[in-house]
Amino acid sequence: MEQDLLSNIEKQINHTLHSSRFWSSGYSIRNNRLNGLYLRSENSENRKIKKIPDIIVEAIYLETISFGINLIETIPENFGQLQRLRYCFLGNNLIEYIPQSMSEMSNLEVLEIQNNRLNSFLDDCSNLISLRDLSLGNNLLTNLPPSIGQLENLVSLRIPYNTINELPSEISNLKNLSRLRYGSNMVEKLPEWIGDLKNLNELMLHDNKLKSLPESITQLKQLQILDLRNNNLSEIPIWLFSELDSLKEIYLSGNPLSTSFKQKFKTITKLMPENILIDGYDISSYFRKSNLF
Repeated sequence: MEQDLLSNIEKQINHTLHSSRFWSSGYSIRNNRLNGLYLRSENSENRKIKKIPDIIVEAIYLETISFGINLIETIPENFGQLQRLRYCFLGNNLIEYIPQSMSEMSNLEVLEIQNNRLNSFLDDCSNLISLRDLSLGNNLLTNLPPSIGQLENLVSLRIPYNTINELPSEISNLKNLSRLRYGSNMVEKLPEWIGDLKNLNELMLHDNKLKSLPESITQLKQLQILDLRNNNLSEIPIWLFSELDSLKEIYLSGNPLSTSFKQKFKTITKLMPENILIDGYDISSYFRKSNLF
C-alpha cells in the first residue's frame, strides 16, 4: 500500500521534471508506513520540482517533508490534512502563499519556509501549539499576526530580511523564546516589552535603523549574543554592559558611534569579562584590530 502511494507521488513529481530520476535523498518507512520524504534538488534547473503533488496529502503518516531548494510555487490547499507532520522544510522556493489549512497542524514542531516570496503568514496560527522553530526570513513580509503570541512552545523565531518594522506586542507572551533573529527589517525602534522575553539568549538586530535601545533590554539576563551591526546608534548605553551578566558576544560595527562614547567604551571594556567577544575579537585585541577605533 505505502509502496503504491510512494510510486504515485514519484510519478506526479517526475511529471514536472525533464528527467526520470526523482529521489536525490530518498524516503523513510516506519512500521510499514511512509514516514518521511526528502528531496533537495540538484543544481540543474530541470532537476527542480515546481509543484508539490496533490496526492501527498494521502500520506497521512508523514512526519517529515523536506523539499527545499526547488522551484515550488504553491502548497496544496489541503496540506493541513497531514496532521502527523512534525518537520516541514520548504525553504528556497518560490512560494507566495501558505494555505490556511496549515494552521491546523497541531503536531508541527519545525516550519522552515525562508527564502520564498511570502507577503503574509497565516492569519490565525494559534493552533500550531507544538511549534518550536519558525523560519520566515528573506520573504516579502510586512507584519506578523497577533496570534503568534499564542505559540507558547516557540523557542526560535527567525524573520530577517523582510520589512516587518514593528512586531505585534503579543510576542511578549512567548516566555520560552530563546532566539529572535530580526535583522534587516527597517526597524527604527524596539518596543519596551522586549524585556519581557526573559529567556532570550540570542537577539539579532543587524542592518536596521535603530537610533537607541530601550532600557528594558537590561532585563534579558540570559542574553548571550547581541548583534547591533549596521544601525544608526551613536551611543551604546553604558548600563548595557553592566546589567547583561550572561553576555558573551556583542557586535557593534557599522554604527556612527560618537567620539565621546568611544572614549568611555575603552574604559568600560577594562571592567568587562575577558572572555567576551566584541565584533568577533577578544577584548585584548579588539582596539588593535577593530575598524571602530
